[in-house]
Amino acid sequence: AVEDAAGLTISETLKAQARGSEAAYNNAQTGINLMQTAEAGLGSVSENLQRVRELTVQA
Repeated sequence: AVEDAAGLTISETLKAQARGSEAAYNNAQTGINLMQTAEAGLGSVSENLQRVRELTVQA
């Protein structure tokens, strides 16, 4: 019975660690997605500013 309890404790600890690792991975992926979205947005802003510069030079 003691061995079963010890095995159960180890099993539950490993499961909790696996859930924690999965959550960390998901959080990292969310952060990567956020950075990619921000990068795309900044690229658009940069293109728009370049166009404003071109139009200003032409004026």
